[in-house]
Amino acid sequence: NAQKHRSPTLHFIGVRSVVCITTAPSLGSDDPTPWLGSNLRWFIPFCGLAAAFEQEDWEGVEQLTYSIVVGQTVTELLKLATDEQRPDGSAGGSSFPSGHTSAAFGGAAFIQDRYGLRYAWPAYLGAAYTGWSRVAAEKHYPHDVVAGALVGMLSSYIFTTPRDALPHLEMYYETKTLGVRINWNW
Repeated sequence: NAQKHRSPTLHFIGVRSVVCITTAPSLGSDDPTPWLGSNLRWFIPFCGLAAAFEQEDWEGVEQLTYSIVVGQTVTELLKLATDEQRPDGSAGGSSFPSGHTSAAFGGAAFIQDRYGLRYAWPAYLGAAYTGWSRVAAEKHYPHDVVAGALVGMLSSYIFTTPRDALPHLEMYYETKTLGVRINWNW
């Protein structure tokens, strides 16, 4: 039964990876930076989804879905509200905040919040590369990338709970009080 749930997701991610790798040289550019940054946008959350499916962690699947959908919705609403022009002057969207970094950092934060930092650091490296690539391609200003990362991470933080009983930091707000506490589920 576990194999039935595991195979389609891992197969999809494997196919996506192969398609991305084999189409990169045909994009007409010697610089793979924009291509790789764009593909990591969804590849990182898909890795979180694959981890949840592999472990039959249906609560994690639900949490990741909420995190990404809300993060991207907030990102798009902010784009509409600010309507900041892209650095390269291109049409087709507003610059603030970066949707690519919102999705990438949202996926990385989900992996950390749900499974731990030891599994998430490669995703954070990929997310940071995504942000850098968007600035390098002149699609975003640095503040667009930072804002996108914050939106994605905050969305994940709101919707994701740790899978195991490891201690974790939690922000809280009570009447006129904002703080941080350490929780340990047991």
